[in-house]
Amino acid sequence: MENIEENNKHGYSTQKQPILFKEYGRNVQMLASFVQGIEDREERNKKAQTLVELMRNINPSLKDTGEYYQKIWDHLFLITGLELDVEAPYPKPEESVIMRGEPKPLNYNSNELLFRHYGRNTELLIKSAMEKEGEDQFRAIVYIGRLMKKFYSAWNGENIDNNVIAGHIKRMSQSKIEVDLEKINERKLWDVGGNANFRNGGSNTQQTKHKSSNGGVKKSGSYSNNNNNSSNYNNANRKKKSYSKK
Repeated sequence: MENIEENNKHGYSTQKQPILFKEYGRNVQMLASFVQGIEDREERNKKAQTLVELMRNINPSLKDTGEYYQKIWDHLFLITGLELDVEAPYPKPEESVIMRGEPKPLNYNSNELLFRHYGRNTELLIKSAMEKEGEDQFRAIVYIGRLMKKFYSAWNGENIDNNVIAGHIKRMSQSKIEVDLEKINERKLWDVGGNANFRNGGSNTQQTKHKSSNGGVKKSGSYSNNNNNSSNYNNANRKKKSYSKK
């Protein structure tokens, strides 16, 4: 124990030996080094058992895993560089565990986006639309244009003109898609607020209109309501007249 106290005196942590398992801390690592230096094998075995119990209490999360005692013994052996000579209930881990080094870094997708606010999926949708023809491509462009307007509004907090969207689609498709902007504007197919109707010229809803006697225009719903109100009024007047005659 004198060696542990001597190592704890003064000195910065950066000047000491790196901690292999941070969940146990530097003191456990120093205790493992102390146990490794005990000459009496029987005494070394007892101290190693005690140290394993200490490590189990320090890192209780291992209790939730299977064979956690074996994991703790493996950690103790790894802390001592597989040089601890004790009678352990489990075999030492293989040396390849230490020699395998750090894992290789993952290769992330480094493709640069032409317009970041539209995202990678929008580029994939345009690429898929490039393979379509005729009405199928037109339907795809309508859907993509409405989606791009939503993304632009969410990113910049303002609306965008259809001419700009058409230009962006042309750039993202490398001029392989020509947007029929006149047709889209006429049918209002890129209006985010409503549902596009491809067959009926882009009209969102169809309402039957009736002309009133004074030349105004009223919807069918309000027209029927007025008829009902007038009939109810006439019925009420008839009842009053019948009561008065009696």
